[in-house]
Amino acid sequence: MESEVLAAHHRRAGEPIDLLNPTASNEEGAGTHLAFHDALLPACGNPRLIGICRRLSDAAEL
Repeated sequence: MESEVLAAHHRRAGEPIDLLNPTASNEEGAGTHLAFHDALLPACGNPRLIGICRRLSDAAEL
């Protein structure tokens, strides 16, 4: 599990950031951000918390 989190972090850290517009939407960056959280959440081991986080993430995509 730790290796998946570390790998997802490295992919996320490699994404370019527009320093003049840091809130700009970046489709690939959004994917690596979601992948990082998908790797991180299972480590908590709490199915209820994981479910809540997934529902919040899904709602935020609307």
